[in-house]
Amino acid sequence: MKCPACAKSITSPKACPFCGYIFTEGEAGKLDFYFDIKGNFKNLLDANNYIGESIERLDKKLNKFGEAIALELERGYRPQKEKPAATAEPPTVPHAVKQEPKPQRQPSRQDMEIRLGQKWLLIVGIMAIVFGVAYFLKYSFERGWVGPEGRVAASYAAGIAMMAFGDIFRKKGYKVYGLYLFGGGIAVSYFAAFAAFQLYHLFGAPASFAIMVMITILASTMSIVYDTKWLAVLAMVGGFLTPFLLYEGKGNHVALFSYITLLNLGLLWVAFYKQWNLLNILGFIFTYLVFTMWFDRGYTNETFWAGIIFVNVFFLIYSVIPFVYSIFHEEKNKVKGFHLTVPNAFIAFGYSYYMIKAYGAGEWTSVITLLYSAVFLGMASYLYKRGKSGESAFVLLIAEAAFFLAVTVPILFSGHWITIFWAAQAVAYLWISVKLARKSMLYGAFIVLGLSIFKFLFNDYPHVFRVDIDRLSILHGYNNMLGERWVTSVFLLAGIYAFASMLRKNAESPPLNALPKYVLKGMYVLFGCLLFIVLNVETGAFFYTYLRAAQFAAISVLWAIFSVSLMLVGFIKSITPARNTAFVLFGITAIKVFLFDMSKFSTPYRIFSFTVFGLILVGTSFAYHKYKDRIFAAIAVKGGDTNAPGDGPPESPGSGVTP
Repeated sequence: MKCPACAKSITSPKACPFCGYIFTEGEAGKLDFYFDIKGNFKNLLDANNYIGESIERLDKKLNKFGEAIALELERGYRPQKEKPAATAEPPTVPHAVKQEPKPQRQPSRQDMEIRLGQKWLLIVGIMAIVFGVAYFLKYSFERGWVGPEGRVAASYAAGIAMMAFGDIFRKKGYKVYGLYLFGGGIAVSYFAAFAAFQLYHLFGAPASFAIMVMITILASTMSIVYDTKWLAVLAMVGGFLTPFLLYEGKGNHVALFSYITLLNLGLLWVAFYKQWNLLNILGFIFTYLVFTMWFDRGYTNETFWAGIIFVNVFFLIYSVIPFVYSIFHEEKNKVKGFHLTVPNAFIAFGYSYYMIKAYGAGEWTSVITLLYSAVFLGMASYLYKRGKSGESAFVLLIAEAAFFLAVTVPILFSGHWITIFWAAQAVAYLWISVKLARKSMLYGAFIVLGLSIFKFLFNDYPHVFRVDIDRLSILHGYNNMLGERWVTSVFLLAGIYAFASMLRKNAESPPLNALPKYVLKGMYVLFGCLLFIVLNVETGAFFYTYLRAAQFAAISVLWAIFSVSLMLVGFIKSITPARNTAFVLFGITAIKVFLFDMSKFSTPYRIFSFTVFGLILVGTSFAYHKYKDRIFAAIAVKGGDTNAPGDGPPESPGSGVTP
């Protein structure tokens, strides 16, 4: 046996003593075994005992084995960049020799040819057999060659034979070949079962579907036992192709969708053991493809109940499939499979909405949206109880539940009730974002709150409550929808204030700590602005209905009172922006009183407007005299000017400006 590098005889199983070529771990093991037996044989031969001849024969065989090793070494020879110095003695410690990894052999044309011959020819061949069986059934039915019983029996026999031979080949070591044969047998069995029921009516619905259930269970079980995804894929594709290949232009849609449901239940059962996302995606595509084709060609109001039930059964199955695996297998943050729930929910809801609305009861769509919300919320609740609230799957489920709950409100309710529920949902989403530290829920909270405010101002006021903003009046008088208008206004304002308070109290907690400071302050400003609008509408509408001449004088007084309220809040809470805003509003009110009220109103209302406004200004001025030290102290604490001017020394030592 010669070294592949220097062609000199190998005397050591570790490295060549002449050129220093190092053998790989596998090569060294074989050489060590060879030299050990070779030495034993030499000792036995030297002893010249009675088994010498037998040993010589074994020695010849061993020499052939050595030649095979030498050929393998020559084929796997790779030049080494640095060769160690030649030594007379090979290394004595086997693991002391640093082994270089053997480079991966690039696939050759022969490899591609083998793969093509072993795999793809097999796949195409099995597909051809399956299609041949299908068209045999169809053609024999048209020609009347073989009776229905014979056709079905022949199909079952072909399927069973393919499965039996597939299992035999798998046990013999031809795993791929056997598995593909077995999968083809499953597909043929599906064809036979469907034909026996739908074409030839050999069995009733219970017996036929029992057979299909058994085939589905068999295919699903063997895919798990064999641990091969492609067997399940082949079985599923064959099952879904069955109704297409044997379709005769008419059929029972209930039987069709029951059959599709059985296939999907098989996928659901597989999901308990394997997370084969490809299988789930293909099943999802085929299921809704079949439903879409039926919906396009055969849906009418007479088939409403079958359509609405089955499309939501499909929704439940493909919502639960990605969830099932996460229950029985502890895998962190696996959201990939859950992404299927998003298109599943929207497609099912789209069909449900169209069918229910066409049936004549659109508000009943809220039952569907509540069902979807309950399903997603239930799954999210289960993940939360198992300590998986930080996972992306949990957040995705919560977001889907929140979306369909938000959609439920405009479907189930109308008008101002939508605004009330959206405001409450915004606060709930903000609370969830704080508890789970999720930005997605935070953004959702802002969006829903913005929608509720926009709807209140631009839809509820003009179209629901019939408010005329230009004249600050209400059609049919102030009492028109008075209770609904007040409840909506109070709930929306309370929601905004609760939203702002929650932002302030949790400003240092994620994800709120990432918000700019002006957002936190802006929420209170938003509350104040909306409160100002509501008070103006209510005051203006009241006086327009009962004392129209005093309407704008009353609004001037309202502005002044609102300014005083802002000023008091600024004093009590030491909020400089509130006091500054009050000053601005005082100025606007003064302009309105002196320029507008003086020219438009009669003398009694001028007296009322000027007197009240003047008293408010005088009272506010007194407040500044009385609480000037508190204002200076607050400014000093915030880093303002501690030497602000005043009217004199403080009344007591404790009331002075604190440095």
